[in-house]
Amino acid sequence: MESSSEQMEKIIDAFTDLTTGDQNKVLKQILRKCKRKQLQLVYNELQPLLAIDFVTFLPRELIELIFSFLSPKELGRVSVCSKQWREHSNNSKLWKLLCKKSHWMHFGDETGSGDLYAAPSSSAPPQSPLTSPSFHFVPHTCTELPPVCRWKDVYVRAHHLQNNWETGRYTVYPPLRGHKERITCLHCSGKYLATGSDDRSAIVWDLSSYSSVHILKHPDAVLALKIKNNLLVTGCADGIIRIFNLSTGKCLGQLKGHTSSVHCICFDGNRIISGSQDRTIRVWNATSGRSLYTLEGHVDDLVSLCCHGNMLVSTSWDESARIWNVDSGVCTQVLLGHSEVVHCCHFDSTHVVTGGGDKVVKVWLVETGQLTNTLTGHTDDVYCVSFNDEVICSGSADSSVRVWSWSGGSLYNLRGHIGVVRCLYLKHNTLITAGDQMKVIVWDPSRGKLLNIVHRNPSLVNLMWVTPTRLIVAGPEGPGAATVLSFW
Repeated sequence: MESSSEQMEKIIDAFTDLTTGDQNKVLKQILRKCKRKQLQLVYNELQPLLAIDFVTFLPRELIELIFSFLSPKELGRVSVCSKQWREHSNNSKLWKLLCKKSHWMHFGDETGSGDLYAAPSSSAPPQSPLTSPSFHFVPHTCTELPPVCRWKDVYVRAHHLQNNWETGRYTVYPPLRGHKERITCLHCSGKYLATGSDDRSAIVWDLSSYSSVHILKHPDAVLALKIKNNLLVTGCADGIIRIFNLSTGKCLGQLKGHTSSVHCICFDGNRIISGSQDRTIRVWNATSGRSLYTLEGHVDDLVSLCCHGNMLVSTSWDESARIWNVDSGVCTQVLLGHSEVVHCCHFDSTHVVTGGGDKVVKVWLVETGQLTNTLTGHTDDVYCVSFNDEVICSGSADSSVRVWSWSGGSLYNLRGHIGVVRCLYLKHNTLITAGDQMKVIVWDPSRGKLLNIVHRNPSLVNLMWVTPTRLIVAGPEGPGAATVLSFW
């Protein structure tokens, strides 16, 4: 008696000997004899056999359109399907679009690309592989495949950087020590960091070697400074503004006119704007040193200056904020509404957002000065504010960070700080806050989610500067030191 395997072989041989027409007839009769589960088995077996690789016959433009609907993870997966799929997914146009959606376009231009292609500093302390932020690109070894396209490389690096911020992978460099008293101000240009102090000096630091380049002596405390175009501008308690060459450390000029200490500076490379305890704001030509305008109007001490293009917003203890046109030296709007000191402001061409000692955040229109919203919820002074197209964020002495909608609703009340929240940075979908207890926290403002507590120390933070790859903080204690955390 024949076994089942022998019978199957005879059936297959007989089927093979038939003509195509007879084979089709036999198949139809067999299918009609099959049960539902057997038909399902046939269907499952046929699917991969009948699948069509559309990449082999569709026009390149249509394939690009189809691939444009894929996520970065999906594009990565299709790249390993075959050589053709890899070629079509390795498309700079597709990855540039993904960079744009993630707000990473600046990493691909000439000014921002250096951030993600810089080698780690030689002064970096040793790191565990679990906490090291370093990026190690492993190129493929197949000579038949073209290299990874430029914008995919940018995307992969930017994604790695973003992941470092969210998961707390960073390098803490040795503190920058050199000041004998507290640090009063700091500003960073990317390559250089400048710090000013009550010890009557400003120090310029090289962030590639994390060493001091120049120690610039002053006759009194340095209260404000800004870097632009290889120039450093300082504001001093003696009322004089000084301009230094960053490369040489040479003082290029002194601007005299204020009758009290200068504690606010804005500098765009051509124009210097200074705010003083004499309650005036002065606009200077940086090249000639000539005083262009003296802006008067505040009746109490100035607190802060904020610049955007040719517009300036000043805040004061007189419970007001003022909008100025620095091209003409004219006050265009006086923003009255706070009942206490206006501590902080942030603005663009459309809106001004202010925070004050009256525990509220206010939203104004730049063009008309109209108050559009008063955001209530904080239970103590509001010390820092910022906004983007989606949300407004504020930090307060009540230890909270609040995220608001532009319609005025409180979206999230973020808790994690102890003491005053003094510093706040908002860029796209990343929010970084700092304050008492040296606690720096990274949040996702769109979800109100705490992503990472970056650094802890039994100290205070009252100054913070954020670059795409670095976080720089300093406290109000003396002797002053700045701490640099590198996320790349």
